[in-house]
This record gives sequence, C-alpha cells and structure tokens, in this order.
Amino acid sequence: MPFIQFQFRRGTSTEWSTSNPTLAAGEIGIETNTNLFKIGNGTSNWSSLGYGGIQGVQGIQGIPGQYAAQGIQGTIGIQGSTGAGTQGVQGIQGIPGTGSQGTQGTTGVQGIQGQTGVQGEQGIQGLNGLYAGQGAPGAQGIQGVQGIQGVQGDLGIQGAIGAGTQGVQGVQGIQGTTGAGTQGIQGTTGAGTQGVQGTTGAGTQGIQGIQGIQGTTGIQGTTGAGTQGTTGAQGIQGSSVGLLPQNIQSTSYTLQLSDAGQHLLHPSSDTTARTWIIPQTGTGIGQVNWPIGSVLTLINQNAAGAISIQVTSDTMRLAVTGETGTRTLAANGIATCIKLTSTEWIISGVGIS
Repeated sequence: MPFIQFQFRRGTSTEWSTSNPTLAAGEIGIETNTNLFKIGNGTSNWSSLGYGGIQGVQGIQGIPGQYAAQGIQGTIGIQGSTGAGTQGVQGIQGIPGTGSQGTQGTTGVQGIQGQTGVQGEQGIQGLNGLYAGQGAPGAQGIQGVQGIQGVQGDLGIQGAIGAGTQGVQGVQGIQGTTGAGTQGIQGTTGAGTQGVQGTTGAGTQGIQGIQGIQGTTGIQGTTGAGTQGTTGAQGIQGSSVGLLPQNIQSTSYTLQLSDAGQHLLHPSSDTTARTWIIPQTGTGIGQVNWPIGSVLTLINQNAAGAISIQVTSDTMRLAVTGETGTRTLAANGIATCIKLTSTEWIISGVGIS
C-alpha cells in the first residue's frame, strides 16, 4: 500500500492576519505558533472565521409573544460550593406577566470562592413567549483560589552621605598695571604702479595688471615709547583669483605684456620643437615694459615638441641652482617665470633643463 501524506494549509497567526485569505468550504487552516485552527465556509475571510471545531445546530427560535409588562425577576441562586461543581442548567424563561413590574428579589448569599469548576452543558433554551420576567439563572461555578504572592525582600540600608567640606576658594591675584608705551606711527602706503591696461579693441577689455610683490613689513617699535615701523608699500593688484586665461601657441613665439597673468600652452598636436622668447624690458622697439612682479606661466602638453625658453638682454636664473641662460621645457612640463627686478627673471617648475 503506497504511503500518502496529507498536509493542511498552515502559517503563523501574523502571516494569516496579513494575507487574510478566504478558505474554501471545509478547508482547514492551522496557526503554527498557537496550534489553533479555523475551517473555511467559502465566503468569509480569515479574520471573520471563528477558531475551534464545528459549530452545533442552532436551536429553534420561539414564537414571539405580545408586548407586555416584565414579570417578577427570580431570586439569584446561591453560588456553588468550593470544588469542581458543574454549572447549573439554565432556568426556563418565566411565563409572561400582564401587570406592572414586580419587586426585585433579594440577592442570594455568595458562596465560598474555590477552584474553578468544570463548566456544565448549556441548558435547553425555553420557548420565546411574551416579554415578561426572566427565570432564575443557574448557579455559576466556583472560581479557583489565587496563589499566595511571595514575600518581598527587605530593602537594603542606604549608605551614609560623606561629610567632607568643600575647600576654600583661593584669593584672586592683583591685576597688573597697563603699560604706557605709545603706538608706533603707521607707515605710508606704497606707491606701486598698477599694471598697464590693454588698449580698447573690438569690444574686448584690456588685460588687468599683475599683482606686485608685497612690500616687507616694517620693524615693530620696542615696547614702551618706541614707535611702530613703517608699513611696506602695497604691490600692484593682479588678476582675479582662480582665473588663468589660456593662449595656445603652435609656433615659435615672442611673448607680449598681455601674456602676463595668463598661461601659454604648446598643444599636443604640434610635435615640432619651438622657441619662445621673453623680450628685453624697456619701451623701445621690440621691447616690453614688464612691471616688476610680472608672472608668465608656460605649459608644454603631452607629446608636444620641446620648447626653448630664451630672454633678450635680461638675466633669467634657474631656481635653486641660480644658473643662467636658455632653458628647455619637455613635454608634460610646466614653468613659471617671475620678474624680480628691472633686468632679472627667475624660472622654476618641472620638466625644465
């Protein structure tokens, strides 16, 4: 004989409540965490079904009587004795009265409370007659005795609060006298000139002057009657912070005053070696009136040809070593030239030889 296994539809009470399905007529659903079950009727969802077994047949409803005054209420039965007494059979409903409501009966003496008795079978419901006095209810089973609560332990004694005294606050020291030294005389504002503004062209604004090197701060006067040193002169205002315009040059090139404050780019597309010349400082033909503090930034892009950086008449020194003469800027190199004096430049960066 083959082995056949039956399994009922199942899930936790939370899973049943969340999905709330409608069980088919006669289908059993089991809650695995409570061991309770419900039987479907094909129309009601889970939350509308009751737990437990099959419901008994409903009794026949009595014939409704005519409206009349309620009869005399029966006396309350004496509560059952301690133990496992079964619940009494419910009394038959009283015969409907025809007069006014009678006096309520005296309440019976309550029996001694004991263990909960086994519930008896429900009595047969009487025929529904005219509205009248209700019959005396059956005796209720004795409630079980509640267990004695354990004795609470004694509360521990709280430790005594320490009696240490707070220390005395120290006396505040005497404040020293303020020195009588006079403030030194403020230095005069330096007379550094602003960079030359470019000529007005076809709607473009001229180049703003490069910011000069800030003057050295004067020596501060000695404490007391010494005067404050003179403030160094303010340098020339430079270009806007964070902006370094670009000038792309794919040929040999002679730098101009407008290149100060920009960066010259030799692009990757030009693999030929080029020469870039910084003209002599002056106002004559072929010269540029470079202000002290002029900054030139030269960049040789990846795979571009080498650049020879030359100066005319002026001196250009390599940073750190102080060497003079023409410098070569390799691909991926960057060089910065700064005008230090009327005839001297300093050059530094990476990829310079």
